Amino acid sequence: MDLRRMARRVRRDNTLEYALVRAAMTFGGFALVIQISLPLGFVLLLAFVFLKNG
Repeated sequence: MDLRRMARRVRRDNTLEYALVRAAMTFGGFALVIQISLPLGFVLLLAFVFLKNG
């Protein structure tokens, strides 16, 4: 991954920049998890309501 290589290069130069890259990677992963789990949770909730009423 290009971002990982960049982080490795940045670590030698600047700790703050490395921290920012790490934060960006973590936030990206977190956003991906939310993006996947939100529709999944919505579908499960919808199915639960449908089964409860039906």
